[in-house]
Amino acid sequence: MTATVLLSLLLSLHQPQADGILHITIENIKAPEGQLIVALFNSKESYLQDDFRSQIIEVTGVTKDVIFENLPSGYYSVSIIYDKNKNGILDKNFFGIPREGFGFSRKSLGAFGPPSYDDTKIKVDVGTESITIPLKYML
Repeated sequence: MTATVLLSLLLSLHQPQADGILHITIENIKAPEGQLIVALFNSKESYLQDDFRSQIIEVTGVTKDVIFENLPSGYYSVSIIYDKNKNGILDKNFFGIPREGFGFSRKSLGAFGPPSYDDTKIKVDVGTESITIPLKYML
């Protein structure tokens, strides 16, 4: 084996892992006001507690596209809050029922509370993964 062939082989083995892109289309936004808080979670332990990445996006229409780039290959869960009054939280009534819109990847909805990480996780590999999340409203 020549030195050039050996060097090429070694370089190909140590090339950095290519990153993925997650393209999210958010639908069913009731009014073009407020903001969307879009959080990305990469483990069951951090789910809904400590996001891996997040974005706060101004609402300008009834649909919105959000893109997360440079994601290592793996599983991710997305949660969205339609923060209409821009106070940074999901407002709830006295009984704990959300007053603002929300959504999760895989269009999941929990029976009494948010869905689990396993019910919402999606695989992101090299390239672009596109998903659509329609917002849900309880009130």
